[in-house]
Amino acid sequence: MLNPVSLTSEKGNNSDEKCSSISDSEKGDFEKEEHTMARSWSEMRRIWPYHTFLIVIMEFSMMLTALNNVFNLYYINVLGFHPDTTVVILNFTGILSGCCRLIGSAISDGYLGKFRAIFFGASIFVIGKIALTTSSFFPPGFPHPWLDFACVLIVIIGTSAMSPSIAPFAGDQFDPHQERMISVFYSIFYAAINIGAVISTIVMPLLRARPCFGRDSCYPLSFSVSTIGVIISFAFFFIGSKWYTKQPPKGNIFGAVYDVVKTARSNKKYAKIPKNHWLDHYFDTHICEEDSKCIELKKEKGDENVCHKQQFIEDFHCLLRLVVVLIPMPMFWALYDQQYNVWMNQALQLDSRIWGGIHLLPDQMQVVNPVLIIVLIFIFQSFIYPLAEKIVRLTPLRKMVAGGFIAAIAFFVSGIVQLRINLTLPEFADDGQAFVSIVNTFAKCPLEITHLETGETRLLLPNTSLINDKTQNRIEMFRVFLGQNNWKIDGIGDNCADLKLELPQVYEFDIKEPMSFIAITTRGAILASAETEKPTGGSGQFKIAVIMAMEDEKDGHNNKLLAFCRNDQKCNQHDGKNFYAFLNKKREHSLKFINYMTTNATSTSSDLTASLHPYIEVRPGSWKLFLLHNKPTKLMEEKLNEEQLKDVEFEMDAQGGIYALIITGTKKDPQATIHQIVPPNSVSILWQLPQIFVISVAEILVSITGLEFVYSQSGPSMKAIASACWSLTSSLGSIIIIIITLLPTKNLAVRAFLFSGAMIIDVLIFAFLAKYCYKYRKNTAAYKEPSLKQISEEVKSD
Repeated sequence: MLNPVSLTSEKGNNSDEKCSSISDSEKGDFEKEEHTMARSWSEMRRIWPYHTFLIVIMEFSMMLTALNNVFNLYYINVLGFHPDTTVVILNFTGILSGCCRLIGSAISDGYLGKFRAIFFGASIFVIGKIALTTSSFFPPGFPHPWLDFACVLIVIIGTSAMSPSIAPFAGDQFDPHQERMISVFYSIFYAAINIGAVISTIVMPLLRARPCFGRDSCYPLSFSVSTIGVIISFAFFFIGSKWYTKQPPKGNIFGAVYDVVKTARSNKKYAKIPKNHWLDHYFDTHICEEDSKCIELKKEKGDENVCHKQQFIEDFHCLLRLVVVLIPMPMFWALYDQQYNVWMNQALQLDSRIWGGIHLLPDQMQVVNPVLIIVLIFIFQSFIYPLAEKIVRLTPLRKMVAGGFIAAIAFFVSGIVQLRINLTLPEFADDGQAFVSIVNTFAKCPLEITHLETGETRLLLPNTSLINDKTQNRIEMFRVFLGQNNWKIDGIGDNCADLKLELPQVYEFDIKEPMSFIAITTRGAILASAETEKPTGGSGQFKIAVIMAMEDEKDGHNNKLLAFCRNDQKCNQHDGKNFYAFLNKKREHSLKFINYMTTNATSTSSDLTASLHPYIEVRPGSWKLFLLHNKPTKLMEEKLNEEQLKDVEFEMDAQGGIYALIITGTKKDPQATIHQIVPPNSVSILWQLPQIFVISVAEILVSITGLEFVYSQSGPSMKAIASACWSLTSSLGSIIIIIITLLPTKNLAVRAFLFSGAMIIDVLIFAFLAKYCYKYRKNTAAYKEPSLKQISEEVKSD
């Protein structure tokens, strides 16, 4: 989140701030300035630079069409990355963006100036957005993901060039003494950004969830709307070009710092007299009368005793102390930034049904944070801070320490929610072992199944299967060692006498996968591997495959393309919400043929094979199964030629489960059996609200306060570098996320508790640094906490 205080322009901050105590003369000057400040709404309205609202409109429009909450699902579902890999990629792009912003800030301040930096950055940004939108129209496969990566790189370059300049450029439009107007403007600016983010988080997932081009989701629609919105937003900005105040570049502050450090270290090597701080050795070779900055300052102040480099190095002293106390900050960002990827992946494992037909999509959960921030800012400023001040003196560092502990609580809550979610995730056996289920496809014949190696026996009723479902306290699958395993299958009761399959039978299978299932049919037994990755579509889908094991397969029914059509809808291959063809991710008709196992032997004859149609994601509802007679390559061009498979229909309201639909019998009399591989999502998505609320409170205390702290505690000449250091802590936090994600443990609950514990340790270190290693600087105007009266009377460390 952005912060109005943090966005104060350099122009508005060029008061005579120093790291030393405030003087009476400075206090008097400041009080004189206050009298010239527009305070009433009528005064501000009279002199307000109204072209600044074009900048507000630009930021609002950009946030209105932001894609941050859609990108995570795009990487998973279109580019085909695993959720953990997606977390790594998104955080790596965050690191790259943070580093590029440092370069962009230096170029803007030192060479181009803010307006030209925004212009060139916006041009590059639009090119990248158009290219990325074009890429989203391609189906999964080539040219993904390399085209997407190239487009994202262009977008990062454009963003890095313009983003550091937008807020300071807006501040440059005001008179530097109108601090009240600047504060009001940035409050409006901040509110517009958050309102745009709220609307974007609601609308963009809805656009993404609409079916298009025969697919269940429409990423091209959300990308296109976003690109159009960006173009419109920049058009608003550039309309005001002739009215803007355009400050010239002020020189490369990063280069100036490098020169000072280099000179000071070099002088220290040859110095005979030690000084209080190694930076003070810079003055060993500094000649004021020959330094252009010093000469310019002497003329401006009319004082031959002033030295530009003296103030510059004093500001640098303040910066170094600031950097030390910010060392623990990356851990907070490592927690905070997980809202946008890790917590969204967690939301995919939750039940999105709220009430009736209302759903809260995983990528819409991001709307809660900006809404809470808008509300919580008012609550904290109006009630919590004033009440807390009556008990303890509130300083920025104390707020940040409290916020760090609260962030740790947020991840402890997240870990508890994840423990409940884990009950709906597939359970895997130990290394070298596997879980095997048995599916009874017979309509009337119960089966007794015995694993000969262990002697374990299970009773299986007709049209049922063995499942592992901790939410129902059912752990029924056989736990076996990988390799050759034998099962004895026997019928129970008179209803088994009419079967074409002679019982008992002994089947031997070579178990190679960590989870698989064996379907018992009248023609023998078939072994199929089980899919264990839950659906990631983000619209409440379940995942299902079909095994065609019909007896009259010579007619080719088992090998035809299949599709689900919604019960109350006509089959329409262009309606991605009501029609699902069993195509792979490349939209190809691919089958896996499975040989039947007869007694202790594998049959390879052509009339003894079943076909496994690929797992696809389907939205909940009532569905019928159809045979498609069109050629797969012509499916989207020709009129659909479908044929319903008689009486094969089912209803599935649950989300997130994985199933196999096994079709046996004949075309005239098909039999359908559904086997549950992975349980459906049973934890409501609303259970994410507590952790989002807690992390939002932490954001108020750490992120917003931290921005205020960094800007108020940095000297006028070091605000650009202080801002860069603050941004860098966020990038370092992304590195921590990547490291934790790459750890061997895949249990998200363990990771959450690990982050929570690490944050507590980190906050203790931060509190120590705040208490013993930092003293607040005293400003003339910029820093208002503690009050001017308090700061004149005493200096207290945290």
